[in-house]
Amino acid sequence: MEIILQIAPQEATEFNKRLAVLEQCFQDGSLLLSERDGEKPAQFTLTLNDVFPWHDFFKKLRVSWWLSQQKVPNAFLPQKRIPEELLDEMEKLPERELLRALATLRAEKYFPSLPINPL
Repeated sequence: MEIILQIAPQEATEFNKRLAVLEQCFQDGSLLLSERDGEKPAQFTLTLNDVFPWHDFFKKLRVSWWLSQQKVPNAFLPQKRIPEELLDEMEKLPERELLRALATLRAEKYFPSLPINPL
């Protein structure tokens, strides 16, 4: 089962609310998403200036890790076990601090390195 997110209307979504799956995160902070609502464009990219539902994503990501059978984006496949207490604390953080915590986990090799955006 995929992590399907509701993406707020913005320029990248042609100002429509969208249902999408995070396919890839890139070093520059951009995100590649694929639609799950049958609308066009089928894929779209969000930049650092765009709105992404990080808290909803994190909550669904934790469930996927617990179930160990759901499709998790490669950028968030744990390379080693993340302490549950840390995840509990991360869920309470404001978005900016949550993103910093995820970046710290990546720097500490809990997640794989991010690729360079080919565009």
